[in-house]
Amino acid sequence: MEIFTDLWSVINITPLLVLICIDIFGVNTLWEERYERRVLHHIQNSNYNSHKIPVIYKIKHMLSSSLVTKIQTLTYPEVPGLNTKSKFLSRLFGGQYSKRSSLYYNAFDKETQRQLEYIALDIKPRLEETCGEQLELAHSDFRCILLRYEGKDSNFEWHYDNEPYNCYRTLCLVKSQGTISPFLHKDIEGNIQKLYLSLRDGILFKGTQTHHKYVLLETLLRCDGC
Repeated sequence: MEIFTDLWSVINITPLLVLICIDIFGVNTLWEERYERRVLHHIQNSNYNSHKIPVIYKIKHMLSSSLVTKIQTLTYPEVPGLNTKSKFLSRLFGGQYSKRSSLYYNAFDKETQRQLEYIALDIKPRLEETCGEQLELAHSDFRCILLRYEGKDSNFEWHYDNEPYNCYRTLCLVKSQGTISPFLHKDIEGNIQKLYLSLRDGILFKGTQTHHKYVLLETLLRCDGC
């Protein structure tokens, strides 16, 4: 015990306490994830893996006109972020660049969350019919997301997503303004494929299996399938 006491007396616990406080207050986060994990994820995810089998479906008119109108008329908060400030910094850290930040589930008020969940559940049967599996909404901040790719040079570089392998994501074009570039993904041979979307069209895919990239897609709703 005396040896333990002597050692303890020379240990400086201040750095440990500082790290604990940083985690508690979330000041070491980048795009809603601890910055070191975010950077490591994107370093890893930018590498194409030829052993992964892409899973992706294009669905014509995934959303009805009335649902698109509902999405367009909802009131959304503006949440400034690093990805809105600098194309260079966004690319450096492997993140999305856009003039407006994407909004994750917890950024919405309760009523908006309810409306978006209603839309997700409305299209769920068609998604299940497409992939042949039963789906449920994610129990996380990825439950429903409004992705905004607006302005010149908007993009999200090549990447895989980080959720479990059995998760699906949906992307649906709910705002079409200006030139809408294709959704890019790589097939099993590593060749780049382009999916062109019109308003209301959507994509159902496994982001952990499908190497993909967004370029100049104006606004999309994503409802994760797990």
